[in-house]
Amino acid sequence: MINIKFTRILTISLICAALTACQTTGGGANLSVAERQLRQTETKRLAQGVVSGAAVGAVVTGLITAAAGGSPEAIIRNAAIGGAVGGIGGGLYAGNVNKNSRGYAQQQQAYKGIISQADANIASYRRMASAANQVRADEARKISRLNAQLRQGAITKAQYRSELSSARANIRLIERQINNAQADVASLNTAIQNGAPGGLVSRRNQLQAQKNLLVQRRDALKNVYRRAPDSVGVGI
Repeated sequence: MINIKFTRILTISLICAALTACQTTGGGANLSVAERQLRQTETKRLAQGVVSGAAVGAVVTGLITAAAGGSPEAIIRNAAIGGAVGGIGGGLYAGNVNKNSRGYAQQQQAYKGIISQADANIASYRRMASAANQVRADEARKISRLNAQLRQGAITKAQYRSELSSARANIRLIERQINNAQADVASLNTAIQNGAPGGLVSRRNQLQAQKNLLVQRRDALKNVYRRAPDSVGVGI
């Protein structure tokens, strides 16, 4: 019963952290369809609990220790270690700890979970990059329109800024995903160094490629926002 209670508490904590993060994505009623999709993609990823490597590491480590017959104290201790080491690397730590005591099956199961996690992350970043590209295209058209209206005196600078009120939040959202992708790459590197199957190398490379693509998408969106006159004060 203790391990089940521990797992539930940890899962609830992860969900609460995800919901808290979702509140920081910025935006408002004037978000475009693409901007909403960008936020929904991040929200879905957060709700699934795949952003925080430390949280995932704690869950995986605690479960493996429990499956190997560890005491409640060992479960809590190893979960904390898994969280500190970070995500996938933490899960592997637990597998190595239990290798000599019914740990092989659990370790292999952990490897499968790591691979599944990596595939989910890759798909999530791919959707994020696609949504970011659509936001870039939409914002480019919007700024072209706003620039023309401002030159004609049809709108004020305040009105211009209002229409781009989500600009900074868009950039911050993509940058968070870049940081998350980098953390995922680091976790896979730790897993690989600890003897994980070769299939993780290709996943690590795909994650790195998605991270690089997100960087390109962020920079492209920044360049679009820089087309706004400095006098407007978009601040990108």
